[in-house]
Amino acid sequence: MTKRNSGILLAVFGLLLTAAASAQPTSEVSDRVHPPASLAGETYVGPHIGYSFIGKYEDIYCPCNADQNDFLFGGVRVGHFFTDHLAGEITGQYFRPDRDKIHDYWELEAGAMWDFTPSIPGWNTYLAAGAGVARERVFTGKGNGLAYLAGGSEYRFSKLVGMRLELKGQYNFSARLPVRTAFGTFTADRPSHFDVQPTIGVLFHFGGKPAPTIVEQPPAPPPPPPAPPAAPTRPETPPAPPVVTPPAPTPPTTDVVQFDQGKSRVNNIAKAKLDDVARRLRDNPRATAEVTGYPDSARGARQETLARQRAENVKQYLVDRHGIDGSRITTRAEMTDVADHQGQAVIVVTFRNP
Repeated sequence: MTKRNSGILLAVFGLLLTAAASAQPTSEVSDRVHPPASLAGETYVGPHIGYSFIGKYEDIYCPCNADQNDFLFGGVRVGHFFTDHLAGEITGQYFRPDRDKIHDYWELEAGAMWDFTPSIPGWNTYLAAGAGVARERVFTGKGNGLAYLAGGSEYRFSKLVGMRLELKGQYNFSARLPVRTAFGTFTADRPSHFDVQPTIGVLFHFGGKPAPTIVEQPPAPPPPPPAPPAAPTRPETPPAPPVVTPPAPTPPTTDVVQFDQGKSRVNNIAKAKLDDVARRLRDNPRATAEVTGYPDSARGARQETLARQRAENVKQYLVDRHGIDGSRITTRAEMTDVADHQGQAVIVVTFRNP
């Protein structure tokens, strides 16, 4: 590896790692999606650079794709997530090892990738495998086959941008390829060999489902210190308590708030209703509330997560905006009877006599 190529590779690594360190979320309400994030339907594309550690097999350059030499290369990859974990990829890489002695050539590969930890933001660790061909022209001429196994991780800064670090092991199969010289064209045997290719690149993601807004609940305040024990007093015979007729119990109230399709964020219309619920809870300190979140449809793990998050966001608004004690509010998700409450959260306030 030349000093110039080493400097270029280290500079790109440093710039991308600095961007990753400075892209952490700082607010309590963010687009953080805890694993597993929804990646199904995303399409991504982006450039990368890498280094080929093929090594020298002979004292002279091989005329067949120049695979005896270490050098820097560039490439681009295109992929699509069919599920939250499985994606298909097509990769093209361009090699120009020595302008004076050998021809430049291409590697075209297709394979599959499995994402173990789909996260936005966060590291998405994966394994990939596939096969392809190396040739001097992209779509014409005879080349030699290859197969690869790769592992790496992509840091997703957001739904749009990610940085990928990858280490790929590649096996190039033996082949007899034509060699063009000033004296004519002849065939030469190209032995099989193994190549190691570390790469770094940037990916831009499009499509898929939007990330739901997650409200991170602050930790509960510590309990107050116990009151000091009272000084002992002389016991006195208490008077007989008066007979008090208990008041009639107050019937519970029910409020319904509507959410936008596919969203868990509490909108302004819902906030107006929740302000009235908070007033009743403040006026009745012994009252409790139960919040039931409903999905947009009755099937799917993401719909259950959406229903639960709607209930949690209603509770969080009452706690943060109006100072209601969170222990007075319980939440749950309802997935079995959603026909009359699709996209809603139902708040039932139960009053207790003092």
